[in-house]
Amino acid sequence: MRKLYTFLILIFAFTFAQAQNDIKARIEFEEAEKAFTEENYETAIKHLNQTEKELGRWTPNVSYLKIESLYAVTDMGNFGAPTMQPLYEEVTQYMAYLNKLKSDDVPMEKYKVVYGIEKTLKALKLEERQSADFQKAKKEHDAKNYDIAIPLYEKLAQKGNSWAMRNLGVVYEVKKDNEKAKEWYLKALENDNGDAAEKLAEIDKDNAQKYYEKATQLGYPYGFYGLGWYADKDGNATKAMEYYQQAADLGSADGLFGLAVLYYNNKENEKAISHFKKSQLKGNLTAIFNLGVIYCNGDRVPKNPQVGMEYYNKAAKGGFLNAMKNLGEIYEEGLYDVPKDDEKAAYWYEKMSDIDKGLGYEKLGGLYRSKQPKKALEYYEGAMNAGQLRSKYLVAHIYFSGEGGITKDYAKAIKYYEEYYNSEKKNESYIDNLIEMYNRGGNGIEKDKEKAKYWKDIRRK
Repeated sequence: MRKLYTFLILIFAFTFAQAQNDIKARIEFEEAEKAFTEENYETAIKHLNQTEKELGRWTPNVSYLKIESLYAVTDMGNFGAPTMQPLYEEVTQYMAYLNKLKSDDVPMEKYKVVYGIEKTLKALKLEERQSADFQKAKKEHDAKNYDIAIPLYEKLAQKGNSWAMRNLGVVYEVKKDNEKAKEWYLKALENDNGDAAEKLAEIDKDNAQKYYEKATQLGYPYGFYGLGWYADKDGNATKAMEYYQQAADLGSADGLFGLAVLYYNNKENEKAISHFKKSQLKGNLTAIFNLGVIYCNGDRVPKNPQVGMEYYNKAAKGGFLNAMKNLGEIYEEGLYDVPKDDEKAAYWYEKMSDIDKGLGYEKLGGLYRSKQPKKALEYYEGAMNAGQLRSKYLVAHIYFSGEGGITKDYAKAIKYYEEYYNSEKKNESYIDNLIEMYNRGGNGIEKDKEKAKYWKDIRRK
């Protein structure tokens, strides 16, 4: 009797715990639905994952909403999008579930949506990237161990793996062997790899449109975007819109962005903002940056610098250089009523320098110029040495003027002014400084009337 009593208690405890989990799951699912309706798709995905955790099992309703949410944030024109693999796995599981149902029990509207996504995923041939052998080769590839990756890819290529062929093309392109790269890209394309068509378009500009056309025949989203870009470039906005729309219909962030720009240029403001937002949800950094500009400046929307800076931050965290620059300038200059903050400005300029040392150092030089002239000069010289031409002019001016207590050095000033002129050929006021230094002499140089006359003649032109 005691054993039976204990058993009944265990059953009750399990049933009670399961009921509690079901209630929690229902709450999580309702939160997911709310977030989805508000287009907070990443939040929806988190709640859906928690729903499944509480339930302890996969369910079709949760899966379908997760597919819709993942699709909204996945750039289908970018096989490397971080949510691409979870989307692929969820679609595969959902379609396997539907295929087991009797035809009368299949929810047709949902089937059509997921089937359309599955078609695009199949065009990307993601199933070829799932094997352990491919992942092993890719791991060596990512680690730049090309001598190990190449034979692993070749073995897969012999079995018809188009992604292995495409990646061999990438490896040989990195190794500066474009002939071999093209050879492998063509083999991948023969095996219906649409991304190989995009790669061929990049290295063979004369035949780019032909390759993009081939990509569209394979249902590859970027092919439509590429053709749209060429139509746009040729001034055929109507044709560009058609191609961009086809890319967007396949889930391409670039296609949505192309449409947004066309709508923006046509002053169709609501459509432009809507498409910029859809594109940014899929990770298009230019769309995110543009929204930052639009909201900070109140361009066709109510001015909202707080929202604009949120977009700038998102773009900057994704590595978008101009977003870092704009954030740095906002903090440096106290724009949009944001309190000046040199520390935050320096943070973003330093982040810039990780991507473009010349530009980042030049901005840091400007930040420190009035308060820490020696530090500013160091940054300007660093920018100059990184190939930033304007910094060469600024360094020359500092050595000429002795700005901020820097020791005048006419030899350096002349050197950098003349190098700047030889690059730019601009007849500007700095040439007067060259004339003055050659006429005056001192600070490291001798007078040279002949050179002063040479620069006077240039200045008169």
